[in-house]
Amino acid sequence: MRDSTSFFNLYHPECRSLVSQHLSDLARKIVCACVSLGEYPTIRYFRPPGLMLHEARVLSEILAKNVQEELDEYAKKHPEFPPPAGIRPRGVLFIVDRSMDLYAPFLHEFTYQAMAQDLLDIKEGDKITYKVDITTSAGATEAKEMTISDEDQVWVANRHKHMKDTIAQLMADFDKFLGDNKNFVDSQSSTSLYAIRDMMASLPQYQGQKDMYSLHLTMAQECMGQFEKKKLPEVALLEQVC
Repeated sequence: MRDSTSFFNLYHPECRSLVSQHLSDLARKIVCACVSLGEYPTIRYFRPPGLMLHEARVLSEILAKNVQEELDEYAKKHPEFPPPAGIRPRGVLFIVDRSMDLYAPFLHEFTYQAMAQDLLDIKEGDKITYKVDITTSAGATEAKEMTISDEDQVWVANRHKHMKDTIAQLMADFDKFLGDNKNFVDSQSSTSLYAIRDMMASLPQYQGQKDMYSLHLTMAQECMGQFEKKKLPEVALLEQVC
């Protein structure tokens, strides 16, 4: 069985650094909450049995140890912490992953990847694909199965962002593209995702980039169409109340 340290050894150094930094940031935020509440909790964490082989099973353990270290360090530097407990018993902090969260399956996420998986007809097999209408360099329109993978930089950069932020980023990227290509169609910016996609279609010299943006502009627009059609804002509000 691999221990928590070997989890980081599986990945590229840059990726290990990002994961480690993310867990450290989370630990500090949790400690800030504990300090604000005047709690120096006993920490318990969930680590699945060894028969569960996915490497992420140790993340709760790593985060728990980070929180413990941050709490201990804060207590050393601040003798007044924790404040006198009085009659209240010492709190217990449970750090678990989503497999222990019974509410998670009933909540919609509105990040780009979550909405795309929930609302669009994405095909999964040896590779993940989505069919979109692509305008070829000759000006014809054809349906094309586009692959969604970690090699797609637009997907990687936006998939965990809230859909609102994803759309804003796609439009910002396109406006930057317009700024870098002053001779591209007219100088008027567009607020429609479909209009932006159609403008990209007139650039045969940027076929690869055009196809990539056509994919994500279409996916984002269709996600928002389903979002409104299925009245998901009201559903999300109900889910949060429940």
